[in-house]
Amino acid sequence: RKDFITFIGVFVVMLILAFLTAGIGPWIASFIWAFMYNKYFTVNKIKQGFIFAGSHTENELAASKLGLSLNQNNCKTITE
Repeated sequence: RKDFITFIGVFVVMLILAFLTAGIGPWIASFIWAFMYNKYFTVNKIKQGFIFAGSHTENELAASKLGLSLNQNNCKTITE
């Protein structure tokens, strides 16, 4: 998925946190990073041409959480 550089960066940060916090820091950072990366990955997929495919209400909710606006290019439920 061409995210190897991101992986290396996160791995180095987690390694440093592990040394500084006796192993507890990476657990907390991993939890936070999971949400941040999910948004990053999803927004990039939408930019690559993937579209929202749920109901219109679900699509509106997902788009608002990602900070995107729905249009014909990224949503199946808009036909205008």
